[in-house]
Amino acid sequence: MESLPTGSILYHVNEQATCAIYLLKGTVTLADHNGKSYEIVAGSAQAKFPICSGTKHTATATAKTDVDILRVSLKIMLTPSRLDHGKLEIPAELHDNRLLALFAEHFQNSDHEIEIPSLPEVAINLRKAIQRDVNIDEAVKIIQLDPAISAKLIEVANCPLYLTTVRAKNCKEAVVRIGLNATRNLVTALSMKQIFKSKSPQIKSHLESLWKQSLYLSGLCHVLASHTREQNPENALLAGLVCDIGVIPFLNFAANLPSEYHNESEIEQAMPVIKGPVAP
Repeated sequence: MESLPTGSILYHVNEQATCAIYLLKGTVTLADHNGKSYEIVAGSAQAKFPICSGTKHTATATAKTDVDILRVSLKIMLTPSRLDHGKLEIPAELHDNRLLALFAEHFQNSDHEIEIPSLPEVAINLRKAIQRDVNIDEAVKIIQLDPAISAKLIEVANCPLYLTTVRAKNCKEAVVRIGLNATRNLVTALSMKQIFKSKSPQIKSHLESLWKQSLYLSGLCHVLASHTREQNPENALLAGLVCDIGVIPFLNFAANLPSEYHNESEIEQAMPVIKGPVAP
């Protein structure tokens, strides 16, 4: 726990995050790279969630008043997931795949951390809030913390799918038109794109192909659910979108290795083996 005076900078935009920060007392102002700002007041619905929880800060946080905060290490929060890792079986025909062997050892060793994809805090907070049956106004406050997602929701609300002659002009009108549950899944889907990224050209190519495949599968799932009516089409779409997400920790692992430790063939062979056991 920390007590900070008015004007203190809690973190800067685009900095790497090492902890989740909870606001216990006072008011904090969050300003994105465009200068748009929002306030979070201790005790409000927004303050029940971390004011940052992703791996990278999307805004600069400044104490508007004297504040008390609680910092919780991301390593601590991820520990239970790491300890639950099962055994990753390597097929006999892939025993010579050095990259797969290295990852399997890394995955099964609880002393090592797997880089699990982390959704932006807006998507996480919105899903939690909707599970608590918050109203539209509270949901909109959370969504507006990410201007890019807010703009995309308005764009979707004005597409031909929602046949109307009156355009949605703001985030609230867009959420009302789309619906809370559909908005939740749409925000998650929009946020998902941000985790399919890498600085390695080779790995970036695989992630882009994986993203396109995920979009294709999510579309099929939505159509099948709509026709069979066995599942909610919006939930089916989301399931299709995340079904291969287990490949991302493997690709992140490969991207951090020297290029001589793997080749294109080893990556292609390993991905079908990895995606099931590693997926959350």
